[in-house]
Formats: sequence, structure tokens, C-alpha cells
Amino acid sequence: MGNKVVEAIFYAIAGGLVTFVAPLLATLFFEDTPEANIGKSIAINENEFILPIDLTTYKDNIEELRITVPINITKEQIKSETPLKISVLDNDVRNADGTDIAINNITSDKEIQLAIISSERFESEEIDITNTGNNINTNLLSEKESPAASRVKDLFLSAILYSILIGAFAYYFINKTDKKYNEVRDHLEIRESEINRLKEDSENTEDKLSKAQSDFQKSRDDFRKRQLVIQAKLYDYRKEINFWRDTIRKMLYQNKIDEAKAEELFDIVTFSLGTYETKGNKDLYHDYEHLKVLSRYVNDIESD
Repeated sequence: MGNKVVEAIFYAIAGGLVTFVAPLLATLFFEDTPEANIGKSIAINENEFILPIDLTTYKDNIEELRITVPINITKEQIKSETPLKISVLDNDVRNADGTDIAINNITSDKEIQLAIISSERFESEEIDITNTGNNINTNLLSEKESPAASRVKDLFLSAILYSILIGAFAYYFINKTDKKYNEVRDHLEIRESEINRLKEDSENTEDKLSKAQSDFQKSRDDFRKRQLVIQAKLYDYRKEINFWRDTIRKMLYQNKIDEAKAEELFDIVTFSLGTYETKGNKDLYHDYEHLKVLSRYVNDIESD
């Protein structure tokens, strides 16, 4: 949540910077150069003409502004509503008629209206204006764009700057977003690979567990089957031993040996051989008979 708020604030500040910087750059690049607008020569009386020049310095000081006109004039023929240091330069090398006018030390942020009074008409195209310290934009009012066209041009230039700045910000943000996207995608791919590996391990473990359970069940069944068969065989052996024991007992009775002596003799044999389990419990006879039937059934199944 905090990162989203910071990112939103950053985008808002970036948008504000673009809105502020674009017009600022347009002003710095296109509106800080001093400008001179030369008007048309107008007849005010017979053999008297006036040609206006509007000068805007903006943020630059002009150390020396030179105006060259194609006719000979004096300093008194140059009028200004603002006090200026105006001088007419000597021009001994000029072959044709003409005058070089110098205006010195014009400060910044000035709007000055000049007027050249002459007895001859000359066109604005014949005037040359130069700034010895820096550049100056010279515009002929006869060729000057209309305010609407000038505004459209300014808007067009501002739009270009906006596009460049917004494109730069968009490129930066897109690259940043792509980088985050790639990091998240790589992270998800790694996690997906780990999940698939764990899933495979789980499936392998389940298969092994299932096989182990199956093997255990089979081993347990085999053990129980063997127990049934062994117990059935033990019962048969005990039954046969009891038969011979009864037979021997009868023979001993026939030889005048009483029952106590016969049992004592059997106990001596049992003790000597350690075969105490051969003395079966007759109450278990029916159980062992049932056990024999089960063991034969198990043997028949295994034979099949």
C-alpha cells in the first residue's frame, strides 16, 4: 500500500514537472533572444517619411545595436520615446549612400520604439540590424505572421517539447515496468518450477508408499498363510505323538504297570527331550481341525 502511494506521488510530481519544464524550455529556446520588428515606411508629409522599429530585449543586455539604412541621415532623424545613447558612425569607406547607426548599452527587459524620419522613402527590406554582442531576431512587419499563426507556431513548438519530455518519461516508466514485470515473471517461473518438482517428488513418494503398503500387505498375508500351515502341521505331529503315546500306555498297562507309573515314564521322556509342547490340550481339538481345513484351503489357492 505504501509503495503504491509513493509511486502515485512520484507520477504526480513527474507530470507537474513536465507541465512546468516544457513551457519553460520553449521560453528559454524561443523567447529569450532580442527581437527587432521593422515596420513599413509611411509618408507623413510631402517628402517626409517615417519608418518605425520596435525593439524588445527580453533577458539579454545589448551592448551595441547597429542599424544600417540605405540613405544618409543624421542622429537627429532618429527618434525614441526612451532615452538612448545613439550615435552615427563614420563611414569613409562606403562608396554608396548609407548610414550606420549605433545604439549602446540597452538593458534587459526593455521594449523600445524607434522611428527613423527621412526625406526619401526606403523599404524595410533595405535595413540591416545586428547585435554585436549576441544574436537578434529581425522581423519585417510586412512579412510577419499573424498573431493566430504565431500562436499556432508557439503551440506547435510547445507540443513538440511536450512530446519529447513525455516520451522520455514514458520510456523510463515503460522500461521500469518491464523490468519489474520480468522480475516477477522470472520469480513466478522459479516458483512454478519448484512447485512442479515438489509435485513430482510427492507423486514419486506416493508411488513408493503405495508399493511399500502393497509389499507389506503381501508379506503379512504370506506370513499368516505360513502360520496356518505350520500350526496345522504341528497339530498333525502332536496328534500322531498322542497316538503313539496312547499305544505305549496301553502296552504298559498290559504289562501290569499302573497309570501313575506310565505317566511318570512319559514325563521322564518329555523332560529328557524338552518337548513340553507335545502335551496338547484336548479342548483345542476342534480348533485345530478347523485350522487344518484352512491351511489346506490356503495350499490349494497357492497351488492354483
